[in-house]
Amino acid sequence: SMLVPLMYDANLDVAKAAIDSAATLGAGDFLFVPPLVSLLRNRRLKSAARAVLVGYGETVVAPLAYFMADREEDVWIRRHVPSTLALLPFAASVDALTTALDDPDGFVRFKATMALDRLRRNHPTLSIDSKIVSKHVSGEAARAFNALTLHYNLFEAGGLDKNCLLARALTEKHARAMNRTFNLLGLIHSQSDVAAVRHALNDADVRVRSRGIEFLDNLLEGDVRKKVMLLLDEMPIEERIRKGNVIYRTRTRDVEDTVAQLLHDEDQSIASAAVLLVEERGLWSLADDLEHVLAHRDVRDQHVFEAASWALAANRVKAERRKQLWQEPLPGVELADRLRKVPLFDFTHVDELFRLARLGRQVRYEKDRFVCQRGELAGSIQFLLDGRVTVTGPNGTKEVAAPAALGFEELIEAAPMASTIIATERSITLSLTADEFLALLAENVELAEGIFRMLIATHNLATGHTLIHGNLPSFAQGASDGKPGERSALRGIDRVLVLQSSPLLAHATAPQLWRLSEIAREATIQPGADALPKGIDSAILIVLSGSLKVAGTESAGTATAGDVIGLYETLAGSSLGASVTANTETRVLRIDRGGLFELLADHTDLLQGAFSMLRRSGRTISNTVSTP
Repeated sequence: SMLVPLMYDANLDVAKAAIDSAATLGAGDFLFVPPLVSLLRNRRLKSAARAVLVGYGETVVAPLAYFMADREEDVWIRRHVPSTLALLPFAASVDALTTALDDPDGFVRFKATMALDRLRRNHPTLSIDSKIVSKHVSGEAARAFNALTLHYNLFEAGGLDKNCLLARALTEKHARAMNRTFNLLGLIHSQSDVAAVRHALNDADVRVRSRGIEFLDNLLEGDVRKKVMLLLDEMPIEERIRKGNVIYRTRTRDVEDTVAQLLHDEDQSIASAAVLLVEERGLWSLADDLEHVLAHRDVRDQHVFEAASWALAANRVKAERRKQLWQEPLPGVELADRLRKVPLFDFTHVDELFRLARLGRQVRYEKDRFVCQRGELAGSIQFLLDGRVTVTGPNGTKEVAAPAALGFEELIEAAPMASTIIATERSITLSLTADEFLALLAENVELAEGIFRMLIATHNLATGHTLIHGNLPSFAQGASDGKPGERSALRGIDRVLVLQSSPLLAHATAPQLWRLSEIAREATIQPGADALPKGIDSAILIVLSGSLKVAGTESAGTATAGDVIGLYETLAGSSLGASVTANTETRVLRIDRGGLFELLADHTDLLQGAFSMLRRSGRTISNTVSTP
């Protein structure tokens, strides 16, 4: 069909028209399904492509399941399929997503779990096999313990530097496995109970933690109970490792044995970080293992190959000489190790740092060469990885040393460069165009969440801003007047104007506000009821009428019409840390975090706008460079 190539046309209007035509023509012989699935990776077209796929109905579930299960398929296409299946409320979708819980890719498993969660919430009549889910709870708990014991071998018993790249990678791997464990438990037990336990486990009060642990201990049974409680019961780390070694029939290993095991880990990030550790610690008794990696590793694991070659070169010549002789771009593991020290990525997973390293282009600047000039359009963001630059702007001149982000603020504002930047000495940057950077965020909103957390923490918005006072437009006040049950629901345009009244959204564009309004829903909270029970995901509440009591934070107080609750916590993915209860019958406009981030992933202009709004709400980000 001539329609298929038009879906990939460089002109977005042409591509969208072709996608719309595919919807009109229907599934037919599924000629359009493969190109539509491939477009799930396109940040500008994936929303339209997903809508067409969902419109095909139950018949499209089988081909979607095939693409999701195909290990030869692009991994990011596979990772986008579960979100589409979540919009297809059929038993076949549940079966496909349950099967995906066996996938070796942790992110596919996470997305499948979240998709099952969404199906369960929106369509409670769909049945999810609790026995199968329980098996996967045990599997994720085992992965969590494995990461924990490897970390213990190296950084507790072994005494190595806990600030190295491998330590961070193993800590994140443990945290992700724990997160998947709790998400799976939420599929077969009360979600509010599981959420309350998670909240209790993070409480500073030991009595609250103990009650949460006791509740979960009574809730679980069998193998699931044994493996999950091993990770949660309060005990010294040495005792936890000893008990786990008995359960999993393993043992504590010394540093060299543990590193040798990690050199062959199937996760590229872990294996590459282990190679870097060999070089940093001079563990050259493992040189033969590095040679084995070069000879036998999967050819697609480019990061591991580069890391092993780089490390072996260090074993043959001194580091300074290697730097002079090495003509290739720096290996991904070196870039990831340097990127993690840029404050912009304080909350970014190591896996994503490797993705940045792979997508970016390394640029070398000799001394006195211009990196960028004031007034030119910021078409890219550059991460200074090595060397120093001089930044000259309206307020003076300063010198910036690696690591630092150059042009981030201008990029998110789509503004001209506010400063001229010149290399003070020979320097290396990693450069990504605006389109590449936004595409990266669209594919993985966890990276975007990390940047939100950094912006919020840097702007001192993490505490004391749970409650933000505002004013409700007069039309909305009128809609909220009257007796309970007689008040009229807000129209779509009314929701847009209510959102615009929020201080943070005052500069949002009309299309951005309209997209947000589509996921905002009205809710009524009865007197004395919790508006946001502790432990559940944060959500943004805009009060339409009535009043809410916010207690337990620096911004405790009373929220009335026009006030906003939970904005920064929702963007950062953090716990609300406050109780919110209704003083009177209260109407709110609610934006749930899950729906918000799905929207941000589909509409990067809105994501870019949210970054820009946060920047305006606080001071300039430290260690990102624009105007001195």
